[in-house]
Amino acid sequence: MSRTPPLSFFTTAKALCGNKYERFRPFDPKVDYVGPAGSSLSKIIPQEIYGCNVRPAAWVHDCLYEIGGSENDREKADLIFHALMLQLIEDHKWSKWQLGVGRFAARYRATSYYEAVRVCGGACFAYKKPLK
Repeated sequence: MSRTPPLSFFTTAKALCGNKYERFRPFDPKVDYVGPAGSSLSKIIPQEIYGCNVRPAAWVHDCLYEIGGSENDREKADLIFHALMLQLIEDHKWSKWQLGVGRFAARYRATSYYEAVRVCGGACFAYKKPLK
């Protein structure tokens, strides 16, 4: 299994993130990006969904959270995270028996990751004070 995402992933991430993408730290396939950094939660949240590595999507999400902004920026970061997870799931080389049910279950799990970050991720986002 390759731990590095396909080039199409980075192209899509750059298109979705716009000029913020230039401020991202480099992707390291050995780093645990899934879950809150430094938290014991990050050790128990799987980095793969049914064999599909979602770590690259979490890396983009972490970078967007570090850049921060308004609540709208946070919502957009979460939506980008979800879209990138779904792309990774679609691009994953599923075995014949996993193609239907496995891929469907992976999409469902990706949506649960998205919902969890919408509910619990606010404490990790770098909110910027609005300009007056």
